Amino acid sequence: MLEKPVIPNSLAVLVQDKPIPKAKTPPWPGQSFIIRDPKTNLVIALNNGNLRLSSQRTKGYSEGIHWYCVENDEMWLGFYNSISGAYIGHNNRNQFIATARWHDAWEYFCVREHPDGGYLLLVKHWGGFLPMKVGKRNNLVVDVGRNSGTAWEFIRV
Repeated sequence: MLEKPVIPNSLAVLVQDKPIPKAKTPPWPGQSFIIRDPKTNLVIALNNGNLRLSSQRTKGYSEGIHWYCVENDEMWLGFYNSISGAYIGHNNRNQFIATARWHDAWEYFCVREHPDGGYLLLVKHWGGFLPMKVGKRNNLVVDVGRNSGTAWEFIRV
């Protein structure tokens, strides 16, 4: 049976203007993270129900940039946004979205350390994996060509 995660304390925190920390933390169940692209310093954010990349220095509570890492009984990871109550997943158009209320197959992730630093976020695709990458319009897409994927940094919050 799928259950909603129990989130410790409120994760809606005001992001202040201060230096962006270097991240070398692997994602781990039971912890919250900001997920950042080190090439652009943009982070995965949820704004008005839309998953997108945004500046980490966004002030206020308008964007959900904290992702709580969960694990199911089959050891698949998932990333839950406590503001929206939704998980990061993908649709049948190879786009990443955050609309699912449950951690199910379209929201399953596996993480692989990249040799140059960071971590690839791999989604289950039939009998294999496909990486998440930053698309041409700074959107989040499934790398169906298996070219590279984005090596994400995970900043523990």
